[in-house]
Amino acid sequence: MSRNIWLVKIWRSGASCATQILWYRSIKFTPLHRFTDQGVMFKKMNNPAIEKLKQYLEELESVQDFDSLEAKAEHIGLINQIKSSIGQLELCEKHGINSGSLVSVLPETENPNFCYLAVHENESSNPANWEEVIFNGQKIQFSGGDLVIRK
Repeated sequence: MSRNIWLVKIWRSGASCATQILWYRSIKFTPLHRFTDQGVMFKKMNNPAIEKLKQYLEELESVQDFDSLEAKAEHIGLINQIKSSIGQLELCEKHGINSGSLVSVLPETENPNFCYLAVHENESSNPANWEEVIFNGQKIQFSGGDLVIRK
């Protein structure tokens, strides 16, 4: 079943959000993923880039001797950068994000009392019939600068 989900801007005051949706901008996008992480087994990734980075990481971690404290600090920084790169690639592999994915940055707002929500519009143009999308059991409010990724 296809569901239409819209990202809309609403007014909020403190910790609570007003029930009236103020139209600022809406972006139509498909659900983030057909499956949740719960109950779905992900097969081991065999991305050759990830495998090469893991091999390189093993080589870097085996180095024990350094000429100076600065050389050791630079080496540790490189190890951290490689670990971060592996994590980013694995995240993209897990969620099917690739170089052709569309990445949109939500616009900053002039008013700090605005936020973005993902809502299911229930085939209605009336905001009163819309339902907020729950992500992993939580309501999520988005801010200007947050990313929306379309696979």
